[in-house]
Amino acid sequence: MQISCSSIDWLEAKRRHAAGTLQTDLINLKDDEEWIRDLDARSDSGLQFSSAGNIYQALAPHLSEENRAHVDASLGLVFSNDLIDELRLNVDDCFLTLTPEKVAHVASEFQRVDYRQLAELYDQHCPVDEREYMPTFEEFKEYIDQWQVAFSEAAAEGRGLFCFCN
Repeated sequence: MQISCSSIDWLEAKRRHAAGTLQTDLINLKDDEEWIRDLDARSDSGLQFSSAGNIYQALAPHLSEENRAHVDASLGLVFSNDLIDELRLNVDDCFLTLTPEKVAHVASEFQRVDYRQLAELYDQHCPVDEREYMPTFEEFKEYIDQWQVAFSEAAAEGRGLFCFCN
């Protein structure tokens, strides 16, 4: 299973959804469609995604209150087990559709995270089972950076995000 994330022209996606063509349009995408852009550097295995989520959950309780708020608003949203479907697609395998406003908020929260504190906690609180996929904090941070860049790029362009498993 792969995790993929695309930036979307939110108004165009809403228009296609209202017309009842969005699901078909997503299946039949061509490489040159401007309304949706695959953030190909942000495609990865479901195992990495799950591992990063488990590491976040293990570290979060040990963070300062302020840093925990920023981490929960960024990593917590990305790695949540809850479906966040602001476009109301109700599509199997889609776990995030986020408005441009939500994307901008999450991008801002990513910028406010104190990663030094996460690094200090990593060796002591990272679950042993997850070290197979992310043995060091640097590898965990490199993975997190992909998500931060995806949110930052989409926010800079005023776009929403569409993330799914395939």
